[in-house]
Amino acid sequence: MNEGVVGFVAAENIPLITEDVLKEPRFKEKEMAKKLGLVSMVSVPMHIKENKVIGVLNCFTAKPHKFSETEVRDDENPRLVPVSESIRYHKRAQVAEQQLGLLGKELAESKARVSEMEEQLRNLSIEQELSRKLAASGATDIEAAVLIAKSRLEAQGEGDLDGVIDQLKREKQYMFSGPVSTGVGTRKTAGARERVSSSQTVLEKAAQRAAVTGNRTDLHEYLKLRRNFV
Repeated sequence: MNEGVVGFVAAENIPLITEDVLKEPRFKEKEMAKKLGLVSMVSVPMHIKENKVIGVLNCFTAKPHKFSETEVRDDENPRLVPVSESIRYHKRAQVAEQQLGLLGKELAESKARVSEMEEQLRNLSIEQELSRKLAASGATDIEAAVLIAKSRLEAQGEGDLDGVIDQLKREKQYMFSGPVSTGVGTRKTAGARERVSSSQTVLEKAAQRAAVTGNRTDLHEYLKLRRNFV
């Protein structure tokens, strides 16, 4: 290892200053120095903690130059940073960059969760308001009425709950208590009530399952059953 300038500096762990590389016996690349016009040279060991050498840094000049000790020793020249400290700063920068990326990802996920929760709260508020208004309107099957009303609200893209409930009362009179206006309507309502009564158990189970799981498939199954008897 103790061959040439680099080997000597690494083995001895000390800088080597050469005013003329062509006169330095340990410098082996004299032909290269002539072609490139290299004159003076300083070789400095690069080390980490415990003074362990990890490499050698060579600096050349094109004109004769006498390097001073203060130009070589990083502990006396505040403009030069020790290699170990440079590596430490680089690692800190890498860690900070990674942490910044993780924080950005967590922030995006948090925003998505907040948006999802806001949508769920909005839907819950609509359901509660629909349930209250439908109950006040005399709806006998609140769950079914809420599901149908919500579906119509989503299709319309509007928040006119009263208008949807009024339309539902006109079209689905059997779902509301109270007298009906015509004999034809009475016969239709009676027939519909009979069908609902005969399928009450199946529909109730489907409604309970959809309400508990909140699963889209269960909800669609319930709506499909409702359409079969509406």
